[in-house]
Amino acid sequence: MTFKAGTKMLFLDGKPIPDGEDELPLLAGQIAIRSLLAGNEKEPGDKKLEKWDLATKIKKALDKQKKDVELTSEEVVLIKSKVAEFYSTLIYGRMHDLLEKK
Repeated sequence: MTFKAGTKMLFLDGKPIPDGEDELPLLAGQIAIRSLLAGNEKEPGDKKLEKWDLATKIKKALDKQKKDVELTSEEVVLIKSKVAEFYSTLIYGRMHDLLEKK
């Protein structure tokens, strides 16, 4: 599936969620990267590398003009599970809808 990493995250009222103090909108790709890189120090190295590879793949897409990245179904499941672990219901819901094309 095509993940639109440059999609702005929105509050329920449709206003963009700011990314920290700089007031730039928070992007779906940033959420995915941060959730993939956060985590469990006791996790096996192969799992850490899997998440690292996916995070760098998404980062490369964010650095490009188009900001789209092709994801496998396994990568979508991994992103959704990490976002659910580290983010609020609002962010998880927005990411779930984006990843499931709702």
